[in-house]
Amino acid sequence: RTSLQPRPGSKCHLLRVGPPSFTPCSRMRCSKCDCVVVVFRERKWKRDTDYLFLRNNYPDTLHSMLESDIGHQAFCCQCSHISVSRVEPLPRQFKWFCGGH
Repeated sequence: RTSLQPRPGSKCHLLRVGPPSFTPCSRMRCSKCDCVVVVFRERKWKRDTDYLFLRNNYPDTLHSMLESDIGHQAFCCQCSHISVSRVEPLPRQFKWFCGGH
């Protein structure tokens, strides 16, 4: 597994997201909604997933808008979501940060 986890007591400076073979920061939070970012392995968001669905269903009933997809990993907080199949820097529109390790 590829991992960029920092040493204890430090923070991730560059957040990345990626497929199930990649281990993302385990302490991601969103500064817009103040929620923890949850990760779903081998899943991706359905196209019609939207802000209102996330607001009403985070964190317990999100599975209805996820579909199985080997090689993808789905991420979300209460206000935004992304599905990825390759390692990439977190896009700028996401207000996620490392909460510290």
